[in-house]
Amino acid sequence: EPSFALLFLVAGAVAWQRRATSHTGPPLGLSAALWALGSYGPTGIEPVWALGFAFEGYYDVSLALLALTFPADSLVARARVVWTVLLGAFLVRSASRLLFSDPPRTYPELFPDGPTNPFAIFESRAAFEAVEVTTSVVVLVCVVLVAVLATRRLLRSRALTRAVVGPVLVASVIAMGFAAVEAFDTAWSNAFGVSLLVVSP
Repeated sequence: EPSFALLFLVAGAVAWQRRATSHTGPPLGLSAALWALGSYGPTGIEPVWALGFAFEGYYDVSLALLALTFPADSLVARARVVWTVLLGAFLVRSASRLLFSDPPRTYPELFPDGPTNPFAIFESRAAFEAVEVTTSVVVLVCVVLVAVLATRRLLRSRALTRAVVGPVLVASVIAMGFAAVEAFDTAWSNAFGVSLLVVSP
């Protein structure tokens, strides 16, 4: 986990140093911080784990911004709408995870002695799962659209520009692919109680 955060941080620092006027560096640096924060989710350290779980995956929002803007400086038209909806879904999911989910109460059959969430003042399994499914579906649609828009930008770019933006956009599309798989599995596991990414022994 720390190695990925460090990779984002180094890439952001290099991009910022080479072209200070570009907005590429800040999203990459922010991705590093968000990756590090999300990595605390599985630690079980109270109450840090709850914050890590709530803000898990936010680096996808930063990477989506990079995919939709690089090497330009601002979002335009449909890209702005897609990114805003994506960010909104993450914010709603974060609020739900903080306010509705407390493992020992929400899933006593799975985590009877699990770490507690002191922020879950409105604990509700039904509300938590409903928000998880809904926001995950929204995230899934948005990241797929981001991948489509990034691919379109790449295909429409000139050959000289493509040599520069190509690696970044291709990497962004791949990242959105992983984000789509994770969002689908989150929605599925909360709706049907089984993860498609976990192999049963």
